[in-house]
Amino acid sequence: MKFFKIFSFMFFIFFASLFFQSCIGNANLLLEENASISISVKWPTKLIPDETTDISIFISNDNINSYKKGILINRTEGNHTCDWQLYPGDYTITVLALKFVSNTSSGLKNFIILTGDVRKVSLNPYENKSLSIVLNNIEISSNLYFNDGEVFNLNLPIKIRFYAGNFCSILKFSSGKLYFTYNNGFTNVTEYKNIYVSNTEELSNGYFLSTVYPDSSGYPSNSFDLSVYAKFTVSSDKIPKDFMSYYQINEIKIEISNYQLGYLEDGSSISSLVIVIQ
Repeated sequence: MKFFKIFSFMFFIFFASLFFQSCIGNANLLLEENASISISVKWPTKLIPDETTDISIFISNDNINSYKKGILINRTEGNHTCDWQLYPGDYTITVLALKFVSNTSSGLKNFIILTGDVRKVSLNPYENKSLSIVLNNIEISSNLYFNDGEVFNLNLPIKIRFYAGNFCSILKFSSGKLYFTYNNGFTNVTEYKNIYVSNTEELSNGYFLSTVYPDSSGYPSNSFDLSVYAKFTVSSDKIPKDFMSYYQINEIKIEISNYQLGYLEDGSSISSLVIVIQ
C-alpha cells in the first residue's frame, strides 16, 4: 500500500511536469516574434504624391497596447522594403505620405500629411505576409452636433463632431477655432472662439466631439454662419514612444480649414442643421 502511494505520487509529479512544460511551450509560442510582414516602398509611383518627402509606417498590436513599431523612410533612400518580425495576432498598419515643411528653432522637423492608408492584418505563428498599400486622400469631416429637434439659444454650447475614420489609429485632436460670421448692421464681421483639447472627447469609431461654450453674454450675435478650422496631429501615445525623438520630429499634422458648418439663429430649431461636410 505504501509503495502504491509513492508510485502514485511520482506518477502525478511526472505528468504535472509534462503539463507545466507544455504550458511554457505554448506561452513561448505566443510571446515569440515568429510571424513576419513585409512592406515595400517604391519611388516614384503614381500612388505617392510628387511632393512627398517621406513615408512613415506604423504597426500596432490590437491586443497589446504597448507593442508598437514604426519607421520613417526618406525619399532620398530610394526603394525600401521593411521587414518586421512580430508576435502572432491582430494588427493595425498605418502608412502616411508626408511632406517636410520646416524646422523648429531647435532643429526638429515639421511634416504635413498628404495621403495615407490603414489596414487591419491578422498574423498566425510562422506566417509571412507581404502587403500592397494603396494611398488615398485623408478627408476629415465635420458637422454641427445637436439633439434632433433641439432649439438653439444663445446660452447653449455648440458641439462640433469631427470624423477621422480609421486614421484615429494614430491621430489626435490638437487645436481648433470656431468662426462666427454675422452682420453688425454695417458690414459682415468674423470672430472666433478657440476649440480646446480639454473640451474635446475622442469617441469610438473615429469620431471626436468638441464643445464650445458661450461667454457670459452669449455669442457675438443673435444669428451667424459657422465655419471651423481644426488641426489633428500624430499622437505620441498611439505610436512607438521613442519614434518622434529618434527621428527628431516636432509635429506631423493634417488641418481642415474654412469648413462651413451651417447657420444658427437664436430661438430656431436645429434639427435640420446636422450637415456633414466632406
